[in-house]
Amino acid sequence: MQTEEDDEPEILCPCMKCVNRFWFPREEVFNHLIANRFNKRYKVWNFHGEGFTIGSSSRGDGHQYDNQNTLDDMDEMINDIFRDVIGGLSSEAEEHRKGPDESAKKFYKLLEDAREQLYLGCKDFSVLSYTLQLYLLKCLNGWSNSSFDGLMKLQGAAFPFAKLPTSFHHAKKNGEEPLT
Repeated sequence: MQTEEDDEPEILCPCMKCVNRFWFPREEVFNHLIANRFNKRYKVWNFHGEGFTIGSSSRGDGHQYDNQNTLDDMDEMINDIFRDVIGGLSSEAEEHRKGPDESAKKFYKLLEDAREQLYLGCKDFSVLSYTLQLYLLKCLNGWSNSSFDGLMKLQGAAFPFAKLPTSFHHAKKNGEEPLT
């Protein structure tokens, strides 16, 4: 026999211990937050009200994910990251003759990856958006580096035509290098 409590919808618990990996009723999440504290690194509320663009799929629990704007948003995110870098370049003619500096090269590489299809005909993912979403899944789900490498090896064998990262190091380099 189901009780009223059994019908209560569950949400992901953002406490330091669960880190959005486990589903519980709201009251239990509240107790977790009191006991284990809130994860301070949880800045974007992907699982608690804000949109999450990881692909056009349904998880079967009523949550819909839509990636319609993922590729459109990628240029905007890259421009946000590099706004000060590109905007702060000196206007002296001599510096312009030298060509783009390292930060500008990283910026243009990111733009290229953001516009490049993951594979021929792919409209849902760019090389960059797919790499960043894989990296996000690794972080949110606590995957080890070796488990991520195993997944990349399997995906590379299954989809040799796709421009996938070959390892965690490759994905991290592509996703974080521009920020340093």
